[in-house]
Amino acid sequence: MAKLTRLTLTLALFSGAAALSHELLWTRRLIDLMGATGEATSRVFGCFFLGLAIGGVVAARLLPKVKSAWLAIACCEAAIALLTVPALTLPWWTDWIWPALGPDRLVGWQGASIKTLLSIVVVLPPAIPMGMTLPFFAAALLDGRATLSRQGVLLYGVNTLGGVIGLLVTSTVLLGRFGVVGSMAAAALVNLAIGAAALFLRRSENTPAAQPQPTRSAKRDRRKSGRAKPAATEPPLMLRPALLLSFGSGAAMLTLEILAIRLLGMVVPSSLQATVAVLAVVILLLAVAAIAFPLLLRFRSSPKGWLLLALAGAAITSAITPWLLYRSSGLYQVSAADLLPTALATTTLGFTLAVGALAFTTVGPALLLGGMVMPTVFAWTGSEEGDSRGERLGLLLAANGVGGIVGAELTNLAVLPLFGVYAGFAAVGAIYGSAAVLVLRPWARSGVVRTAIGLGVFATPLAFGGSLLPRIPYLNPRALEGAEVLDTRFGRDGVLMVTESRSRGRAIVVNNQYLLGSSGSMRDERRQVLLPLLLHPNPERVCCVGLATGISAGAALDFSASCEMTAIELSPLVAEAAQLHFGDYNARFFENPQARAVVEDGRTYVAASVDQYDVIAGDLYRPYGAGEGRLFSVEHFTAARRALRDGGVFCQWLPMYQLTEEQFAIIAASFLRAYPDAELIRANHNADNPMLGLVGMKTGRLDLAGLPERRLALKESGRIDDAELLTADTAERFYLGRLSSEAFKKTPVNTLGNALVEVRAGERRTVSSVSQDEYLTGEAWVAFEERLRELLISPATN
Repeated sequence: MAKLTRLTLTLALFSGAAALSHELLWTRRLIDLMGATGEATSRVFGCFFLGLAIGGVVAARLLPKVKSAWLAIACCEAAIALLTVPALTLPWWTDWIWPALGPDRLVGWQGASIKTLLSIVVVLPPAIPMGMTLPFFAAALLDGRATLSRQGVLLYGVNTLGGVIGLLVTSTVLLGRFGVVGSMAAAALVNLAIGAAALFLRRSENTPAAQPQPTRSAKRDRRKSGRAKPAATEPPLMLRPALLLSFGSGAAMLTLEILAIRLLGMVVPSSLQATVAVLAVVILLLAVAAIAFPLLLRFRSSPKGWLLLALAGAAITSAITPWLLYRSSGLYQVSAADLLPTALATTTLGFTLAVGALAFTTVGPALLLGGMVMPTVFAWTGSEEGDSRGERLGLLLAANGVGGIVGAELTNLAVLPLFGVYAGFAAVGAIYGSAAVLVLRPWARSGVVRTAIGLGVFATPLAFGGSLLPRIPYLNPRALEGAEVLDTRFGRDGVLMVTESRSRGRAIVVNNQYLLGSSGSMRDERRQVLLPLLLHPNPERVCCVGLATGISAGAALDFSASCEMTAIELSPLVAEAAQLHFGDYNARFFENPQARAVVEDGRTYVAASVDQYDVIAGDLYRPYGAGEGRLFSVEHFTAARRALRDGGVFCQWLPMYQLTEEQFAIIAASFLRAYPDAELIRANHNADNPMLGLVGMKTGRLDLAGLPERRLALKESGRIDDAELLTADTAERFYLGRLSSEAFKKTPVNTLGNALVEVRAGERRTVSSVSQDEYLTGEAWVAFEERLRELLISPATN
């Protein structure tokens, strides 16, 4: 019997690992299709949790009729693997959707409806059997042999721990070696292996069970219970209060998870690996809380007492979490990279562990105590008569999943915009405090101590939120020395600040990490659009993939009064900041009838725009940014070519100071797949911040012979103030030459299926001790510039 228990827990562990691997990869796959907007991510996230909740309810209803729990597990695991095929083959059957829909309907109700439908079709079907597996595992484990309060909680914890393993293995090993498609196939194979093992274990149900022998732990518990005083019997928690507590726990934990990602995102380098590290800590602490809970019951057998302790502790620790990070990590006193131990941050796994350690010591206490709520609800619900078939477990998990959906949406729509990150933690603390007061019920039983405890638990988060947390700054002075914060905004995308400083002028700072654009770099930002416009003989319709401050997009309005400019911006927070604070720098973009700002994912919008533009300019994207590597993919470059009119020009700018030579080669090779006659230009001659532009045409070759005439006409118009750009040797100063396809023949390309740029750039970004020397800036750029001539056909004389 003990052997069967161990096998059950092992299979539950692997099932949890496959589940979180799927969730990570499904989200990635659908974001590739629907865009990385907050709304799209929420749709995917909501469908996943809705599927888990439906699965829990269905399992609870089926359990009384199921004769073989192992057969049910095998069917569920096989169904997960089979129903993953639509996500695995997503591009093969969806590439036609956005071109057929068109850009206008994409941003209308039609686009939103199709995105919702796609999320439901791809995520919901496999998520339902995924939500059914744990109740069936519980039925196999609990049937006549165990109780929900101990072994059932342990099963929940082990399954959750498997999620941590799935996240880490997928992000640090599988993605880098096999890409998104290969990693998804590997997770499906794990499901099939679990199903096969379940069919094998089904035989144990058909053989007479031997009389179970007491284990050493059971004997030890019996001896202790013989010496201990008999405890008062605690009646099990009724199902309705248990469901309400499960719902509230799911809502609070998902709110804490989102706030934790936003909080840690302001102090560690942005990357896929950093996000996974924080998620792994969240799930790990949930698992630790559940696995440890049966041990805690040996010291105090009352689940209600542990529930009160968990709620009260979560209320206080949630409220003080930002203060813990501020005080213990040196936040805003050192740079973000200095927060990570150099000895650890020399490998991707080391970086992940370092970020995890930072999360564990700051957000960890709140997550650990909040994670105890569900195990105590399980134990209290099944404290006396148990849950011999796991029906209640399924219902409680369903309520927890629905609470997660509600909590995530409320956090993005209300908590973050109204309270911000710091006060958001205090708000969660107040919710936990309110729950503790409801469980304590001081009004139902008089007592000074009980009333004082209730008031203290409820008042502490409010006190922190109202007095201490507002004093913690959001801007790291090291990021922009002497900067004044003009505006701070919160939303799904994190924290956005508009700052003013002598060194940078007016700037947009995102998540305290990334300078999105500034008035101090107006010349280079305007050239990102002006140079591609000069390369076209008569640009009328222009698109800028990336709005930021609007300075680049506004340059098109100065170039020609007849230019129609469409700027695509992923974040509504950024679009609002550009409109409110940068009108003096972006040619009053939002007031010009020839200009249009669209809040949508750039890759998705370009894919929907067929034969629309004369010039498309791709902004400077962070190659390591979560999801931004998609804009360096073969699929995006090909979609941009379809979006051009005949003779149209596409220019993708590269921030060479954020790239290694290997990453540049991958992007160039990917660009050549879509534009075999690609050209290379530069935006400046600054070795500290070099910018190169990959240029391709839908048809024909660049008309460099007509460039002097166009330059002269622009100079005479007096609309552009850039002496270097308007000199007689413009071509010689900025045109480098045609890329040699032979030079990149053996270089791998970046696709949506392998996410090569994002994974490799994220890995190099995390290795703080060596990556800075490899970025193409300063002396590294000067050396690379000499080698660059070998990659060009007939390079221009500089």
